[in-house]
This record gives sequence, C-alpha cells and structure tokens, in this order.
Amino acid sequence: MAAIDRRERARGAIQTLAAELNLPTELTILSERWNTVARLGDSQVIAKAATLANFCRLDPQHWFDQEACVCADLAANGAPVHVPWNGSRSAYVRNGLPITLWQRIDDEPAGSSAEELVDSLAELHRLSRSVVLYQPWFATITVEIPGTLAKLGERGLLDATAVAKLTKYLHRSLDIVVAANLPEGLVHGDAQRKNAMRTQTGTTWIDLEETCRGPLAWDIACLTMNPIFDAEALLDRYADISGTGRVSSFHLGVLQQLRALEGVVWMLAIQDEREPAFRQEASSQLARILQTASDG
Repeated sequence: MAAIDRRERARGAIQTLAAELNLPTELTILSERWNTVARLGDSQVIAKAATLANFCRLDPQHWFDQEACVCADLAANGAPVHVPWNGSRSAYVRNGLPITLWQRIDDEPAGSSAEELVDSLAELHRLSRSVVLYQPWFATITVEIPGTLAKLGERGLLDATAVAKLTKYLHRSLDIVVAANLPEGLVHGDAQRKNAMRTQTGTTWIDLEETCRGPLAWDIACLTMNPIFDAEALLDRYADISGTGRVSSFHLGVLQQLRALEGVVWMLAIQDEREPAFRQEASSQLARILQTASDG
C-alpha cells in the first residue's frame, strides 16, 4: 500500500507540474523502482520525481537541483550528458516532491560497450573541469553515508554497535583514499551501465543525482561493480584515454568497498518500501559488510 501511495503521489505531482507548464498530462511510466520517471504524452519531455530518494537522502531537493544545474553546464560544454528541458537549472517542487524535466533521448537497444562507457566517462571528466560545485568533497560518501547511518539508528534499523562499526569502516577507507592523492574532479557519481544510453552519436549519461567532486576513479569503481567488466582492462583504458596516472588495483578495491557500503546503506533505508526478498538481500549484504569491517 505504501508503494502504491508513493507512486500515485509522484504521478500526481508530475501531472500537476505538466498542466502548469502547458505540457501533456498523460503519462507513460518508464520506471518506478527508484524515482518515478515518465514521458509526458507524445512530447519530447521526460519527468523525474523523487520518491524513494526521500528515504535515503538527507536533502533530496538539493541533489535534484544540483543535477539539473550541473547537467545544464556540462551540456553547454558538449559533455555526453542528459540535457535538461528548456534550459532548466533547478528542480520544481510539487506535492512536496522534487521534479526535474529532461529532453527525451532516442536510445538504441544495444547498450554501449565497456570501452565506450570508459571513453565517455573520460570525456565527461575532461569537459567538467570548469563546472563549479558548492558542496563538501566527495559529498555522496562523506556527508550522505554518515547522515543516513544516523537516520537508520534513529529508525531502529541499525543498533548503535553496527552504526559505530560501519562508521569506523567508512573513515578507515576514506583515510586510504585521501592518502593516495588520486586524480580528482567532477564525477558522475553513479556510473552504472543502466545510467548510460547508447545513441547514434555515442554514449549519453543520465541520472547524475550523485554527482560530486571526488576521485575520478570513483566512476570506474561504480562501473566495475558489475562483474561482467574487466576492471584491470578498464583501468588501463581510462589511464590511456584520460592521460591521468593509472589507479592501482588496491585503491580501486577500496573505492569499491565504499561503493558497496553506500549500496547497503541505501538498501537498508528503503527496505520497508520494497518486497521481502529485497529486505532479505539487504540483511545479507549488511552481514557481509559488517564481517569485512570486523576483519579489517
């Protein structure tokens, strides 16, 4: 029932905004697993409303505002990113939910290859150097994870011992990343294969909600969490294409550990909104992370 109510609220918010902007209010739902994403009628406009993001982001509107602003700047630089509709640089808020509007992308059924994904990330990184972000370093990790861990403790979803252990594990991993002095810049933040669309002109990255300034290898770590990709080969290719020094396998592994921690924290935050199998998977992944934290 909660999931149905959440989705209906998001759909209603999108329709309210569409009517105000004289856009079609008929929705073709493209996704409702995380955010509610819908095409407006037969227009070239895609709407995205925050739904589950409200459970695991400290301030969902901030991230939606930032995504629109950053993508507008990146698109102006020629970067391979989703373009905000009508030049919008911030989110709208209707029914208490942040909403962003985007130009529709005509994507091809065959997804981008591993090489194409890495090449487009290097291009995104190169063209983002002039983009300004006003937030702490690596905020999706250094701000969002501690804040969400605290909320999980308050909600009774994690006990104090688990919160303390995961917090210590987070800081220990971050200390290694900082000491490594890895090449830094603006990163996509959630560079999964599903967030890349292959078009006639190349690869376009969507869903930059987690964009931040941090280690450039973070995007490679996110991408190579998928076991179909050869991490060593992609590290080599990224170093060649970008002209940056090659990140060691060890440091990529530390970044992947942080990505895994981020994932389990998010799963715990939204588990009550998902099916029983999802909650079981969240518990299983939490146990693995806690064991790794204890071993370290």
